[in-house]
Amino acid sequence: MVGPSLGAEGVLPLISAVCLVLVGGYAIVAWRRFRTRPLAWFAGGVFAAALFAASSVSMGLGVDAPTEALCSRVTMFSGGLHGALWIGFLASQSGHPPTRTDWQLAAACAVVGLLSLVPGLVISGAVFERAAWFGMRYRDSVPTPLGRVFAGLYSVGLLYLDARTYELWRRGAPGAPSQLAASGLLTVTGLNDTLAFAGLTRAPYLNDIGLLALVLGVGASFVDLHTRSLQALEVVRSDLGAAREALVRRERLAALGELSAVVAHEVRNPVAVIFNALPMLKRSLPAEAGPSRALAEIIGEEADRIRRIVDELLDFVRPIELRRDAVDLAALLSSVVPASEGEAAQAVSVEVGPGAETVQADAHLLGLALSNLLRNALQSGSPRDGIRVLCRAEAARVHLAVIDRGPGVPEASVGRLFEPFFTTRPTGSGIGLTVVARTVRDLGGFVEVGDRVASGVTVGGARFVVRLPVRVSEAPPVATREVVRVVVVARGV
Repeated sequence: MVGPSLGAEGVLPLISAVCLVLVGGYAIVAWRRFRTRPLAWFAGGVFAAALFAASSVSMGLGVDAPTEALCSRVTMFSGGLHGALWIGFLASQSGHPPTRTDWQLAAACAVVGLLSLVPGLVISGAVFERAAWFGMRYRDSVPTPLGRVFAGLYSVGLLYLDARTYELWRRGAPGAPSQLAASGLLTVTGLNDTLAFAGLTRAPYLNDIGLLALVLGVGASFVDLHTRSLQALEVVRSDLGAAREALVRRERLAALGELSAVVAHEVRNPVAVIFNALPMLKRSLPAEAGPSRALAEIIGEEADRIRRIVDELLDFVRPIELRRDAVDLAALLSSVVPASEGEAAQAVSVEVGPGAETVQADAHLLGLALSNLLRNALQSGSPRDGIRVLCRAEAARVHLAVIDRGPGVPEASVGRLFEPFFTTRPTGSGIGLTVVARTVRDLGGFVEVGDRVASGVTVGGARFVVRLPVRVSEAPPVATREVVRVVVVARGV
């Protein structure tokens, strides 16, 4: 006879019951917060499994026959209830309404569970002692013939649950691998208990351990799903932030464009008057009026700078109409370089590599972007130091690099170089590079900026690289490219 002390045959289901109650409580808390249907079914299934494990503890307590029979009926009832609830959980997890087979099997599990509560129908009043491996001894109830049939149906239900879990795994549902492994373990322990209950094996009862493993496996899948949801939420939050910044930037640029157009129009006329009056002023000055002539020259230079700023403003606000043609880069550069900075442009050397002779683009817009880059490079350093323009072909893209030997770009300014009106020079307008970025973006490319590199070593100077697709079909639509890509690079072209 098994004494009143709780042996290993009762400790294992007791531990499982306590763990299942804790998990069930956590599932209830999670359901009250998120109100999702899978969590509701999961919480119900966990508490049914906890009841199954708790009622199994009596087999190791040595209780009297009526109490043991009652506990056995509760065990059979909770097993059927768990099967019905778990079918509902798997159906809700699939995202589709329960199938007809789901409804039929869930109803059968519920009916078997309810019939198990009827005294003498599934469990007889007789009790027997069963010796198992590892010195375990169980005080178990004798099943009726119908009870043996119900035990077999329980195993069939477990196999169906495996099939449903396998279907989720095949669809790639989050956490399905851990669920499938735990469901397979529950099936093994269920078959083991069915054979032990029928007296066909001396193995100990392990179904409560299998239920705990199933619940923990599903819990792991919930953790995986929660982690993925948090990651997806972070991505969405980041995208929303970027979209908001892009919208604000677009609104600001629209307002800036309207203001720039008005300013450019109002400034152009006075500047034209200055240019018309300046030659007459110079002719009226006596030859010996040195300081006056110097002041006249300064007026001319500053007026010319104002005119360039006005032209850049107009380039910035002017609507772009793309015309894509096969552009000869060598011919384009030969026309752009001399017009960039007068005699100083003689310091510019051009190299066009094989495969980079032509590119499909708008010749006028590309020339405008390259002209701004060359002007920026020539103003950044002494012209005699030399400016290099390199054209290379790589991976269906053409790379046009403008490299100077000036002081380079301060690291703190790299991220703002293409913002309107941001400049690091006292006489700069901060519009030229913005026009470059917008133009290259509309052509389907992007701009990179970094330090000049010689023989693998970073040296003084800056390098601006325009990367354009060779063919039109490889250029994404303009509407999809709202953000200019600015990358700090440290490798050669």
